[in-house]
Amino acid sequence: MKASMSNSIFINMNKIYLFILTGYLFLLTSCASKLKGDSNTPQNELKQTINTTISNNKIIFLNYSISKNDNGNKKIELISKIIAEGKIKKNSNKFISEGNTGDLQCIQMDDSNTPLKSVILKNPLSKIIEYVNESKALEKRKIETNETPFSLRIQLEPKTKFIVINEIVEPNNKTNHLITTKIY
Repeated sequence: MKASMSNSIFINMNKIYLFILTGYLFLLTSCASKLKGDSNTPQNELKQTINTTISNNKIIFLNYSISKNDNGNKKIELISKIIAEGKIKKNSNKFISEGNTGDLQCIQMDDSNTPLKSVILKNPLSKIIEYVNESKALEKRKIETNETPFSLRIQLEPKTKFIVINEIVEPNNKTNHLITTKIY
């Protein structure tokens, strides 16, 4: 009786293993056919679609130095530029919706100088610091500097060839060109 019972368990285990193996092979062949593309999509077109999707998700990191002379004229110099694959999370940048005098406007341009996307950055030479005063209360103070580094991290539009940074010189967004950075 024990021999027939262990034989029955052995046969049931073999059926389970056979079922799992069949399912695994089915899964493997169905996934492999998707990688090759279906009959309507050639393999090269599929690769091009994948490469386009990857190349559309680029982030650019720009590090600049900004300085102001005695006349108040500003000058920007590029320190470094890094382009990386990726996508910026929503609300992770500290850009503002409307600019004031002294703020910087950063515009992505295509090869025919058509604006693609624009963001506004608070004036990096004007900083607000918090400190504890003599009565141990927190206070804020605005400090104007003559030189400071600043960084930009923006989602790169696929057709961007240049990034232009302008200073907003009047409240109606009249600007003064400061620097043009070539991307490629």
